[in-house]
Amino acid sequence: KLNGDRAELATVDNKVYIQNRYGGAFRHKVANAKDFLKLPNRTCFDGEVFKGNFYPFELLACNAVSLLLTEVHERVALAKDLTKFLGHPWMFDPPSLQWLMRRKTNLPIYEGAVLKKVGSRYIMLGSPSQSNLSWFKRLWA
Repeated sequence: KLNGDRAELATVDNKVYIQNRYGGAFRHKVANAKDFLKLPNRTCFDGEVFKGNFYPFELLACNAVSLLLTEVHERVALAKDLTKFLGHPWMFDPPSLQWLMRRKTNLPIYEGAVLKKVGSRYIMLGSPSQSNLSWFKRLWA
């Protein structure tokens, strides 16, 4: 878990849209947003904005094809491939046990870890108070 703000980024008809975790407009400038226009139209990612850049961790749609029903490992692998294509760093490789045991020394870049259930589909929550049983966030604090 990067020490940033959760966001979704989508490209639609040569424009980039970024929303916060609650579905509202993301109010801060995202320096690398226009890079995502190099990808097919109607591509959408879930990710984090950290130090002014967007870092995807899952691909939700590409070329207007929804990936919400694909398994998490597929969405992650495709997000990684497109991130590498753009020349951006991939920030979400699975951590080693040694890295996890360092906990707070991973700050300020990483504030924790997210564990996702193998084979899980992408579930959009209806409100900020709902939780998803397919993933679990663990912060160092």
